[in-house]
Amino acid sequence: MKISVYFDGLTEPKNPGGYGTYGFVVKVDGEVVKRGKGFIGKGAGITNNVCEYIALLRALEYVKEHFPNTEGVRCYGDSLLVINQMRGVWRVRSENLRELHKRASEIATSLAANFEWIPREENAEADALSREAYYEAILQEAKSEEAKRARLERAEKEEMEVEQVGENLYRVKGKYIVNAERMTCTCADFKVRGEICKHIFKILTMKMRRKGENRADRAEGEREKVWERGEKRGQSDG
Repeated sequence: MKISVYFDGLTEPKNPGGYGTYGFVVKVDGEVVKRGKGFIGKGAGITNNVCEYIALLRALEYVKEHFPNTEGVRCYGDSLLVINQMRGVWRVRSENLRELHKRASEIATSLAANFEWIPREENAEADALSREAYYEAILQEAKSEEAKRARLERAEKEEMEVEQVGENLYRVKGKYIVNAERMTCTCADFKVRGEICKHIFKILTMKMRRKGENRADRAEGEREKVWERGEKRGQSDG
């Protein structure tokens, strides 16, 4: 049995001090058995490196709980710092990382884990999970506050001209540019007050709605395939 772990941490829209999230994927013999993601926190103490370590920890904890007797776990990440520190190539100098490194090392040793750096494009699924957790954290924070909830509802209903002008870039109302990957905007609400503005809400809700529609389309496609297989089986039996 070969177990592989892919992990990624994220701090947006600024590092340090932004929203901290993580994502990880665990595979057994090449098949995905677990996808994990979550919100870590926001503000002081939240850095990319902290989030990367927590992503690795959550993945190792899952493997330790569900496959306690396995050895030779392969861990892949796009953080050169975390990979080299876990391999013992680089020293852990940051106080914020020492306890996380210690906990990760203890579990990694018990699993005889190995670590390998990979470029971000080869870590796409874990990266997407950490970014999805970031989007969900923004929405959750907004919905937990009455004023922001009202703004979100207005943004969903308000007619806004939206034009895609590049990969993950949108022009809203003909003048504001929203980066749909980092969730930043050029409007005053975001630039001056640092608040998630209605333009970002508009793009975010649009992306989440499209994602839901795509999932529904895929599910419908799978149902059609099952039906077709059943039809062909019935014809061959006849």
